[in-house]
Amino acid sequence: MQYRSSLSLALTVFSLFFILTSSFTCSGSKEAVIGIKTGNLAPEILCDGMKGDCASLSSLEGKLVLVEFWTAASNICRQAHFEMGRMYNTFKDQKFENADGFTIYSVSLDNSEEQWLQAIKEDKCNWPYQMCDPRKWNAPSVLTYEVNTLPKYFLIDGNGEILYRYVEIADLENLLEDLSEH
Repeated sequence: MQYRSSLSLALTVFSLFFILTSSFTCSGSKEAVIGIKTGNLAPEILCDGMKGDCASLSSLEGKLVLVEFWTAASNICRQAHFEMGRMYNTFKDQKFENADGFTIYSVSLDNSEEQWLQAIKEDKCNWPYQMCDPRKWNAPSVLTYEVNTLPKYFLIDGNGEILYRYVEIADLENLLEDLSEH
């Protein structure tokens, strides 16, 4: 009998605690969810760069970021680099809603550093965040972002929120113009 009474009291206290704590939120506020859906906070990506340095996606907070997954062996991936470089030059210092400036965070899935670096040079990829993860399809970022084909692009705002997933490079300039503070 005393066990049942203690259990009942514990459940009542827990229920009361849950009700009280869940009811004290700002109206209109939503809990931040990390994921790859539009409106989610972008999951972290951490890869090695061209000079052996390591840069995280979250280090770019405050900027509008295009995340690119690609490989040097794919001509389809590399065809977009000219346009991406042009847009990087055009919008890198632009002010956007929820972002100050635009950059590109490229994640190559190459296992040959030589091939990766040669492709960056040949394609004249002029943006600073050239990362490589030689684990390819087993890379944590590939699994988290559910990358199953290449290339794949995500547009992330300055707060780290995914604005657009599976962006087409042909549409990117219009998206950037729409988001810019003219």
